[in-house]
Amino acid sequence: MRKLTTMVALTIITSSALTGCGTTSNPEEKSVKSVASSSSETAASSQVKEGAEKLLSLTSEFRKNLDAGDAGKIKDLGSKLKETWSAFEEQVRPDYPAQYTSVEQYLEPLIAGSSKSPYDKEVLSKLNDSLILAINDLLNAVTNHEIAKKADNPQLQAAIDEYRKYVVQQSQSLVDETTSFVKAIHEGDMEQAKRLYGSSRVFYERIEPIAESFGDLDAKIDARENDVEKEEWTGFHEIEKALWMDHSLKGQDKYANQLLEDVKALHQKLETVSLKPAQVISGAVELLNEAGTSKVTGEEERYSHIDLVDLYANVEGSKAAYNTFKTIIEQKDPELVKKIDERFAVLDKTLISFRQGDSFVSYTNLKQEDTKNIGQEIDSTAESLSQAAKIL
Repeated sequence: MRKLTTMVALTIITSSALTGCGTTSNPEEKSVKSVASSSSETAASSQVKEGAEKLLSLTSEFRKNLDAGDAGKIKDLGSKLKETWSAFEEQVRPDYPAQYTSVEQYLEPLIAGSSKSPYDKEVLSKLNDSLILAINDLLNAVTNHEIAKKADNPQLQAAIDEYRKYVVQQSQSLVDETTSFVKAIHEGDMEQAKRLYGSSRVFYERIEPIAESFGDLDAKIDARENDVEKEEWTGFHEIEKALWMDHSLKGQDKYANQLLEDVKALHQKLETVSLKPAQVISGAVELLNEAGTSKVTGEEERYSHIDLVDLYANVEGSKAAYNTFKTIIEQKDPELVKKIDERFAVLDKTLISFRQGDSFVSYTNLKQEDTKNIGQEIDSTAESLSQAAKIL
């Protein structure tokens, strides 16, 4: 789970939303629905365009005040950038996921850096310039309606259907493995619970960007300590702390039961999730970004130190998403596919070198050079994969 909102957004459609209160064959009613849908999409596009133009105006001001060295103005503009983006980012995520990720990549550190005293002028200048390019890319995407025009491609839809099956299979395995994990907790079997903790996590980590789209469930299942209020903290990491820090399962039955209930609810939602091609690939990129931020630093599994288990599962999930679209990407850019395959192969080889039995070595066994190399290889793979999202 990310503390910042960088998760890939999905269009969530439940069965009831698909069917409504009943079926109809009335062509006039269908026409009304079509017009309403079209109007809604137009309004969303207008909001995105207006918001992006406001961001561009603020980046221009930011540059001027950066040159002038006005720390107070820079801090104030950082807050305005955050406020402006927050007002329309939810409209960007579903239809322009690649551009959303790009804007977030530069905007978040720019906002954070603008509040520092003293600020780093060179770093902020580079971030601001990159943000301007990302915003212009978003504006171009809105103008051309690239993603919307390609959504009906049957080949892309077939790939989406294949990936959806993968997601549902993984979530079912998550339910099954978590059931065994919860059973071990109820029985007070510490060692078995520790073993099943890691194996359960794998299935969640493979589909994490999609799971994160259900924000309420993601927080209940995967929040780390201090991500939420103490009295609201539940899920895997609460139990992780009990197992590895408290060395006791006392009082954990209620958390185990809640966890199982939440992963079952997640599975039900995933069975009716609706996806778009570029969203899936952007999600694969975000999965790698997640691995390169919270996992490679040891932040995610701070008590059990099984960060490499999570990290490898992130890579597996990212590769699964990529593989469903690989043939389509290859038709458009064979050299890019070759590059992505090479990056994944290098990353796989590096991670496998840290295998220990059917798992991985503890994060505490890694040297600084190891984490640096892993991080660089993840970034390189994510960078190549991000190019694929733009051509789907």
